[in-house]
Amino acid sequence: VGILLAQFGIRLTLRAARNAQDAGGTRPESRDKSPPWLGMRVRGEQGRLRVTHVIDGGPAQDAGILAEDDLLALGGMRLDAAQYDAAIERLDVGKPLEVHLFRRDELLCLTLNPAESPRDTCFLGFDEQATDIAVGRRRQWLGGGW
Repeated sequence: VGILLAQFGIRLTLRAARNAQDAGGTRPESRDKSPPWLGMRVRGEQGRLRVTHVIDGGPAQDAGILAEDDLLALGGMRLDAAQYDAAIERLDVGKPLEVHLFRRDELLCLTLNPAESPRDTCFLGFDEQATDIAVGRRRQWLGGGW
């Protein structure tokens, strides 16, 4: 995709998501530090923190966490939806930690190994070093003001 966009003077930049709500579209900043990645998505639901998605091949899947599990604690610290992002930022990549959760009515303790966040969030911007031909294509595609 990046090669195709480059023909129009557009640069595709991949970066790690800043948090679970980061849908991309914002310029990466040099001070951006991506949080550790657990490989799952969660949401607050009726006072609980419920796993909604487990990413294939991610740390949560490796630990045995499933969608619909209710997270209770990470590394011995109680979790809720308001604290989740801050709790993740305090974790160390590669340092295993215990995760307590309920699966239906069963209390489980699993070991989760946070990983480095994947570079899966993108930002599109104009390539300042694009050739005149590429800029001409971009203007034809997007209109004269671009």
